[in-house]
Amino acid sequence: MLKKVSSLSHPKAIFFLVSTSESVEEFLIIIFNIHRVLIFLRQQWIKKFYIGFTPFALAYTICYGVLMTKSSEKELPESIMEILLVPLIVAVSMICYALISRHFRRVIGYTEKVKQMQARLSTSIYLQGVIHSVLGVVIALVIPLNLLVAELTDDEGVIFRFALFYGLFILVIFRWYSAMTGALMLWSVRGFFQQQKVACVEGKQTFNRLAT
Repeated sequence: MLKKVSSLSHPKAIFFLVSTSESVEEFLIIIFNIHRVLIFLRQQWIKKFYIGFTPFALAYTICYGVLMTKSSEKELPESIMEILLVPLIVAVSMICYALISRHFRRVIGYTEKVKQMQARLSTSIYLQGVIHSVLGVVIALVIPLNLLVAELTDDEGVIFRFALFYGLFILVIFRWYSAMTGALMLWSVRGFFQQQKVACVEGKQTFNRLAT
């Protein structure tokens, strides 16, 4: 037992867990989009989707974590991940957004409240895709921009300051990314539970008046 704990506390194991959390977050966005589309369009495909997609997501996540742990240049696997995965996320987000929008335009019978919620959710996912594509471009430009600065000047101080500034810039963006995602999801469901809460309060007040 102590050996297991010590192995988990190893810096490489901790760095592996931190690295894989990034790709897990990316795949959760893809899963959320596709699952929501399948609920309305092809419910019988949901199980098949998870059977086929889960091994791919796990393999990709593990490979990325191993690369980040073994590689001496951390920017390279990060850039590769963003170059490969971000276009997939953006493509899935746009396709799911189009399918859901077309479905609710063509199919009647849904309540106005359901349509409004789906429209907000679709918009929030669309904006998440836009934000994520910007993040992917910023990260993918790390190596090219560093090489460009190195070609333009031989001053190691300038090169170091640029790399430091760009790294801090990426760090700040990533710190705010989760907050922006949470704000979008909060906006997408804001107001849909207010009516039910008011109804419960009014019912309670009516009951109190009858009791007195």
